[in-house]
Amino acid sequence: MLLIALSCRVQAIPDGTYFKDINHLFDKYVDTWKGVYNNREYIFYITKHTDTYYKFSQDEILVRYLIANPDGSIVEDMRNIPDDDEELLISGDMFNKNANYYYMIYTGREAACGQSGTLVLRPKSATQICMSLI
Repeated sequence: MLLIALSCRVQAIPDGTYFKDINHLFDKYVDTWKGVYNNREYIFYITKHTDTYYKFSQDEILVRYLIANPDGSIVEDMRNIPDDDEELLISGDMFNKNANYYYMIYTGREAACGQSGTLVLRPKSATQICMSLI
């Protein structure tokens, strides 16, 4: 019989801790990004935001968007969603190991029908960003 004992020590985060973007990792994402996909125009408004969870705060990025048909009619307009509406806002989650991808949680109005997932942002240059929904 083999008996293995593991011991873990949990380190508590002190109340009032603020995980600040001191390395300016979010700066390359913050902007208004435009593109066309399936003949629809997509405009993404990416901002930096400080969110508070329990007793600590952290910087993250939020994405609001506008989708329009070629005739200008609006398909979806999420520009006025409040910062604290976690059900409809695309909000930050984490960077990959090398900090060249940023993963975000996406939940749309029809989340129960599959309109949700992980949005992956990857800057290609100072003027281009690649977005993938997985």
